[in-house]
Amino acid sequence: MSYRTISSVIFFIILIFGFLWLNSNINDYSKQLKNYIRKEYQTNYYKELDFDRNSFTLNLKDQIKIKNIFEKKDISSYFSKYKIKENKIVHYGELSDKGRNVYNTFYTSQNSVLLERNKVNFLFEGEFGKLSSTINYYYDQSDESIGSRAIVSNKDIDGEYPTISNKYEIRDKKLQIISLVRIIKVKNNQYLLMSAQYKFPTWEIIKPVKHSNSGGILSGAENGKHKYYKSIKAVKAITSPDLKINKNNFGLPDKFNLDDYMDTPTSPFSKDINTFNKNNTKIIDDKNLEIVHDIVNLHYDYNHLIRQDIWDGEKLIETRWLEYEWTDLDKDLFKFDKKSTLYKKNNN
Repeated sequence: MSYRTISSVIFFIILIFGFLWLNSNINDYSKQLKNYIRKEYQTNYYKELDFDRNSFTLNLKDQIKIKNIFEKKDISSYFSKYKIKENKIVHYGELSDKGRNVYNTFYTSQNSVLLERNKVNFLFEGEFGKLSSTINYYYDQSDESIGSRAIVSNKDIDGEYPTISNKYEIRDKKLQIISLVRIIKVKNNQYLLMSAQYKFPTWEIIKPVKHSNSGGILSGAENGKHKYYKSIKAVKAITSPDLKINKNNFGLPDKFNLDDYMDTPTSPFSKDINTFNKNNTKIIDDKNLEIVHDIVNLHYDYNHLIRQDIWDGEKLIETRWLEYEWTDLDKDLFKFDKKSTLYKKNNN
């Protein structure tokens, strides 16, 4: 047997052992990675969640097997906990024909201290998807850092469906925020949605600040799903960021005249859409523009009650009341929410 043949056999044997060693280590690493992912990113389910006012922690109790969630329909309410950097806890409500309500999403530190709470309320549905209002509560031990802001969008996120009625006696309910939404259909059955929020007591438009995208939020939709507005074909590629905050293009006012509106409801939106930017450059294709709906939302009772007026041009076609549930956790946390600047300004 030649030297070259012997060398080739030895090299081949070494290659085989090397491959086996590498494969073994990869399998070990894969198992370790799977165990890590299972441990660090797992989702567990529970029946109860307690809030400790002294430690400001959320404590889950009575774990539920995952098969009970997907197989049994009699679980009216439960909590899921997703572990990643910060713990995410979701409060699911009763099962309906539209799915399960989501009352709150909580974010905590690794030691379960509450950091943030998000509450999403569905407002309106159409070919553009689901319009929702999100309240974000940011918590800290100091009063000044507890704050909230309502953001209206059509992003596909979990939330709570309202109980809808034609009349509601508001009595001592206080109005905290007003939101306006204009929904526009453009070519190729795509949509543009512009929304803005107005603050108490002057009801002037809320400018962009920390934890807020207000001042005029532009969103898009296609086939019933949220779409980045620059991906809508009617919006020109040269669109600058000022379109996102320039509510003047979509006829939203700088100030909402609440007293006049309550006395004699009149659409606060302008009749026309301005398709040019401040440099007189066309930014929207106006050949196929159609104003589908103008919506006025009056947010009472800290987003648990909303009066919704739906306008078709200058005609008010429907007024309805959207009511959302005050959960036990909402009531407990409201004692802390009352420390927020938003609450203080509305209760002087």
